[in-house]
Amino acid sequence: MGFIDGIIEKILRHEDEVIYVNLKELMDAVTLENALNERGISFVMDIRLTNEGCKVTISRRKLDIYEKDMQDFHVEEPKVLYDIDDAKEKHVPIGMSNYRMVKKENAYYVDKTKMIEELLRLNDQVTLITRPRRFGKTLNMSMLAEFFDITKDSKEIFKDTYIYQTKYVKEMNKWPVIFLSFFDCKGDEGFMMESLIGNLLYEYDKYSLEFDNIKSIGFKKRIERVYDILLRNVESDKELFLMQEALSLLIRFLYEKYNKQVILLLDEYDTPFMSALTGKYYEQVKDLLTGMLSSALKDNEYLYKGVLTGIQRIAKENLFSGLNNLEVCSIQDEKYKDVFGFTEDETRTLLKAHHLELNQDVKEMYDGYTIGGIEIYNPWSVLNYADKGVLASYWINTGSNEVVCQLLEKSSNKVKKQYVELLEKGEIKVNCILEGAYVELHGAT
Repeated sequence: MGFIDGIIEKILRHEDEVIYVNLKELMDAVTLENALNERGISFVMDIRLTNEGCKVTISRRKLDIYEKDMQDFHVEEPKVLYDIDDAKEKHVPIGMSNYRMVKKENAYYVDKTKMIEELLRLNDQVTLITRPRRFGKTLNMSMLAEFFDITKDSKEIFKDTYIYQTKYVKEMNKWPVIFLSFFDCKGDEGFMMESLIGNLLYEYDKYSLEFDNIKSIGFKKRIERVYDILLRNVESDKELFLMQEALSLLIRFLYEKYNKQVILLLDEYDTPFMSALTGKYYEQVKDLLTGMLSSALKDNEYLYKGVLTGIQRIAKENLFSGLNNLEVCSIQDEKYKDVFGFTEDETRTLLKAHHLELNQDVKEMYDGYTIGGIEIYNPWSVLNYADKGVLASYWINTGSNEVVCQLLEKSSNKVKKQYVELLEKGEIKVNCILEGAYVELHGAT
C-alpha cells in the first residue's frame, strides 16, 4: 500500500490540480479508488488502458477532462475509455484452481455449480470423468469439496451461483469429505511415493487426535498402524501392502464420527501412472493404487459418492476390476458434458466482460472439442486470451509429451508413416481405443 499512500498524499497536497498516475495493473487503480473512498476524499477519476498498463487521471473537484488534458496524459495506443465502475471488473483467474480463493479474490468465475446438481441427481456411486489437461478439473473438484464439506461454512461463496437457487442447496456442508489430488505425484519413484504419502498424511493429521475415541479395538489398531506407517514413510513391502487400506479406513472413521456416508474426491488420479511409466516403476504404483482404490470404492457401505478425474482411463491390469458401481464419463458421453471447459455462450460472455469478441478467428483457435455433442472451448486458452488480449497458442506448452515421444520411438513403421502423413497433410484418420490410455501402449502398431 506504500505507493497508494504516496499517491493520496500527492492528491491532498495539490488539491486544485489534476494528478496523472501511471499504473501497471487495472486492479491497482481499483485499490486506489477504494482507498480514497475509505478516507472520505471526494474525487473524480478517469482510467485509460494502454498496452503497458493503465493511465489514471485524478482531480479533487468536478471537471470535464478536456482534449488537452488527454494530450498531456500521453496515452499510447489507447483502446477503451473506462468509468471507475468498469475498473472494478473481475480479474482473470489464470492458474487459480482453488474455488474459495477464486470467489474471495473476486476473480471471474464461469459458474459450473450445475455439476453439483448433476452429481446428486444421478444414481452413480463412483464416477470417473476424463478430460484433457488444463480443462478446469481441479477447480471443479475444489468446488465440490467446498460445497459438500461438513466442516465448512460455504454460504458466502455459493450465494450467487446456480446451485444456490435449486433444491440441492440443502446438501451444502452436510457431508464428510476426503479431497485428494495426485497432481504432484510424479517424478522419480521416491519423490512420487513421498508426495502420495504426504497427501494421505494431511488427511490423517486432521483427525489423528480423535483416533483414541474409536470404540472398536481392532479398527483402532488398524487405523493407528497405517497412520504410523505414513508418519515414518513406508519401509517394507508389508507396510506398502498395509497402506492399501489407508483410504478405506479413513472413510470408515469419518462415517463413524459423523454418522453419515463419506464423499471421496480424487483429482488427477492418473498422474502417478503416467509418471511411473516414464520412470520405469509402473508395477509398484499399479499394485499400491489398485489395492487402495479397490478397497475404498468397491462395495463400501461407508461411501456415499466417489468422484475421480483424470486425463484418461487406465484400463490395464484391471485397475477398476470388480467395480460394478463405476460410471466412466469420457468426452463422448452426455453426462457432465458442459461442466468442464467453456460452452460458446460462456466464452462469449467472458470475452465480452474483458472487452473482446468471440469472432471466427477465436473460434478457429480455441473451439477444438465436441463433448457430448456440444462445442466446448479450451478454458486455459480462453482465459489467457481474455487476460492478454493476444490470440495465441497458450495450451501447447502446459504438459509433457515424454510418453508420446517414447511411444513413437517404439512404434512400427506403419505408425511412423502415419505420423509423417500427419505432419505433411495436417490431418489423418485413425481408430481410437477409448477404453484404454496411451500410457498403456508399450507396443504401438
